Amino acid sequence: MAFHVGRAKQIIVQRGKEISRSPLSRALFASYFRMDVAMSVIMGNPVFLDESWWKNDPMNNYKITHNTPVVVAIDAALCQVTVIIAKITLLKQWAARLRQRQFGTLENGELSPGLVQQREDRIREKVEILQQELNHWFLSLPSWFRSIGPDSPKEFDRFEYAHPSIPVVLSCSYAAEIHLWRIGYPNEQHAPPPITELAVKTLRTCLAVEEDADLTIIPNVWSAGLFLRNRAHRERLENHIRQRIKTTDFFFWKFCLDGLRHGWSPQKTSTPFRSLRGRAQEIVPGVSENLYRAEGVMKLIQSGWEPSNDELQIYRFSGEANIFGEYLDEVDKMDSEVITEQ
Repeated sequence: MAFHVGRAKQIIVQRGKEISRSPLSRALFASYFRMDVAMSVIMGNPVFLDESWWKNDPMNNYKITHNTPVVVAIDAALCQVTVIIAKITLLKQWAARLRQRQFGTLENGELSPGLVQQREDRIREKVEILQQELNHWFLSLPSWFRSIGPDSPKEFDRFEYAHPSIPVVLSCSYAAEIHLWRIGYPNEQHAPPPITELAVKTLRTCLAVEEDADLTIIPNVWSAGLFLRNRAHRERLENHIRQRIKTTDFFFWKFCLDGLRHGWSPQKTSTPFRSLRGRAQEIVPGVSENLYRAEGVMKLIQSGWEPSNDELQIYRFSGEANIFGEYLDEVDKMDSEVITEQ
């Protein structure tokens, strides 16, 4: 799948930004970008294209009102939340690189606990900025862009929406919040109530989504499903995925179900998600085709940040966007100054 995403990116770049704004080409770009984001969320990689391409989509700045046609509103809302998720994939990598660097200087006694906390605070500032952007986007949606149904968590199947694609968009925002929480608080062992509530909301949306949106919703279902605590909720989701596999035979659903079962098992903290057969094969430079680890989602339930082992790390693609890169340059400068003073 990473190979297909990489090749599609080359075609889009060759066609250029201007032609990608025409109606048909814009639809093709949106389909590619959403697939890129889905793969990035699952694998833990940042998205391929940089922010200049995200902003190139005319729907990125489209103002949705109460009177906006439903289909147009859904397209614009999905475009806008996808851009936020693309930023989250970059923020996740940026935070990991920053923690990796400070771990090395801590081991060498070259970094004080005060500076470590300063960097953690900086990460959470970035998380809060994206959380506010997500909140602003959500509040800008018209009132009909919501579920219609009972409050009872046992009656999931009775939830309805003004359009079958609305729950797809909502599930993206719920999963995005879960990822933001883990980036900011990697050492929290148990998810707080707001996160588990988001997991239940995602389950509700999943049950209302049609098959043609599976690729978009699977990363959301997987991310949120790991935090379902109620056994009945887990069973309902598993039965739904089984039925989806039966009707579509989509391999991503099978992979998602394997990941959820592992995450729900009592032994998840001591058993790796799935072992690798030697080093992962790379058919696009820096992007592994081996999805066995699915680090982007499976690490959501691993409390306690740990440095990556260069011998085992399989996802090394850095992406083309640099919206968080400047602070890493600042950190390198600060580290050198601290070491010089000592």
